[in-house]
Amino acid sequence: MKCKTCGAQLNENGVCDACGARAENEATQTTYPTASGKDYQAGVKRENWRLGGGCILRNILGTVMCFILFVSMYMIAVFFGTHDESYTVVAFNTEAQAQSVTLDTFYYESDATGDQLKDEQYAEYEKKYTKEYPAPKWQLQKRTNRSKLTSSANLTVSIITQIFAFFIYFSILYGKLWSRGDSDHNLVQFKRIRFDRWRGAKIGVIAELPLIAVWLFLVIGKAGIAPKTALLTFLFSNFHLFSIVSAATRGAESALDLSSLTVLLLALTLLLIPLICHVAYTLGYKRISVREKIVYKNRTTK
Repeated sequence: MKCKTCGAQLNENGVCDACGARAENEATQTTYPTASGKDYQAGVKRENWRLGGGCILRNILGTVMCFILFVSMYMIAVFFGTHDESYTVVAFNTEAQAQSVTLDTFYYESDATGDQLKDEQYAEYEKKYTKEYPAPKWQLQKRTNRSKLTSSANLTVSIITQIFAFFIYFSILYGKLWSRGDSDHNLVQFKRIRFDRWRGAKIGVIAELPLIAVWLFLVIGKAGIAPKTALLTFLFSNFHLFSIVSAATRGAESALDLSSLTVLLLALTLLLIPLICHVAYTLGYKRISVREKIVYKNRTTK
């Protein structure tokens, strides 16, 4: 008997030594891989867990990259969007390091009420401070105070940063799953594996397991167990959605400050990775390359 996949001769066990296919029900004329004698479904599950584990490592990398992105963007925004507004004079006790006294705050520009003092007026008060807190026991220091970002600037930075963070996170997972879908297309054509339209989503659920555990920790924190740690862990584990999560948890110092509805809504963030993996795998299986379409469209436009 010949193999219906590649045409080679089957051995005495009905297995093709060339491609690994075996003869099945003659009525259906379907061939499936033997996977070297191992159970097919078990082999697929092991492969899914292996791919999911690889995606977990990619998730960690993406989270670190998003953390660096958010910190960098806000540092840039603060540098260009704020200015030195005032400075505070503090007297430090050189004999007792923990003792300090805040004396006064001086503003570089006076406001409409005239209560804010200009920088040059500090010299008039320096003699007074020196008499009240003489050296060497006391040391006067000036702490610069910068203005805060406006609410509109803060919102703009959050939106722009979140878009870049999502793009980074999507790109890290997309390539891996797209390639897997592309490879599976060939394997299905040669009847080496069965087609599973939800394979990408299954791999995504495996990759999501650490974040599911973090969300459950948040639920436990809401119940009163380590509430501050639970909230901080959730925030830092979801830096790819930091703007969204921080907006949902604004004003909360611990998980106890969150409403039950907010905790349930935060569970929606767990859908992101399975969704990305499913879309990437499906596009790869259908061999739809978004990058090639964009490049080809730009070339035709020119």
